[in-house]
Amino acid sequence: MSTILSPVLRCALCLLSAAILFTTLSSCSHSATPRSLYAADTASSTAPLWLGYRATILHTLPLHTGHLSQQIAGTEPPPPLMVRTDSLPTISLPPATSVVVASASLVATVDNDTALWLLVAHDSYARGWTRPSALLNHSEPQSPLVRLLHHASHHAHARHIAAGLFGLLLIFALWLHRAPRHAHILRPALFSAWPAAALICTATSAMLLRGIQALAPLQWLTFNLRPSLWPIAPHLSEAMSVWLISMWLAAVFTVAATDSLHRHPRTRHALLALLIMGAAQLVTALLLLQLPLPLSAAVWVAFVVSIAFAYRVYGRTPFVCGNCGHPIARKGTCPHCHATNA
Repeated sequence: MSTILSPVLRCALCLLSAAILFTTLSSCSHSATPRSLYAADTASSTAPLWLGYRATILHTLPLHTGHLSQQIAGTEPPPPLMVRTDSLPTISLPPATSVVVASASLVATVDNDTALWLLVAHDSYARGWTRPSALLNHSEPQSPLVRLLHHASHHAHARHIAAGLFGLLLIFALWLHRAPRHAHILRPALFSAWPAAALICTATSAMLLRGIQALAPLQWLTFNLRPSLWPIAPHLSEAMSVWLISMWLAAVFTVAATDSLHRHPRTRHALLALLIMGAAQLVTALLLLQLPLPLSAAVWVAFVVSIAFAYRVYGRTPFVCGNCGHPIARKGTCPHCHATNA
């Protein structure tokens, strides 16, 4: 066996180093960052977006049942009122309760600061006021898209899935290093134009989302309140539009890669390459979303450089010899086994 590591194995070792750092730096859960909670409580511009927001209670949520102020209409807030929350009666909503935000109000606190309060209702009897940060900490949105992104970004199960899939990919990379015949067939299929573009776009989309969550929590909160897959939706910022475009490009390139692998001359290798590509996309997205932003950016750069290098090495041999399975640059006589490929 050659002592020189293949590019695929070197890429796998780089990802292993990132995974070790990932498990050591993210041992504690970060369900909601302080910046995002601060943005939710202080951004009065999001008050109209909260109306109609639906969520499911995960942990017991206390609600203040006193009267705070008038309902916000449009973007003009009512005159703030003084309130002491410790003087208001409270009720508690149990887990698994579905709630909807019926009203939003700006209220002046005892320290002359203005805060956003939400009227959360389960039915006509179980209703009360709470802060946006408390609602976000004790519930999850009912929108399937937002819930999926929330679990991928903050849930501990996503780390376990990423670690398991990464282990399988590492085992596969070691197997490829020990089985050169299969490697000669799978490498050109995995690192051809469409699979490489799909992997790069998936990593870029996850990196953009991680940057928005860390650097622009108000824009991420706006998307949570009004999720949309349309990049030019009027309530979305330019950064969110760019992220949606990158996500659509990743989906389009994934379909194109699936079609290109479907036309591979060997079905079992095409199916294996498709499964490996999907697992690599999932692992990359989960790692980039779960890692701290500086480390996530470093992993993204290393991943893109590795895919670009692998494409430069293996992507220029689009044909495979039907006799020996080695990649060849053009049809005709195979330089390895001298068989004729029509």
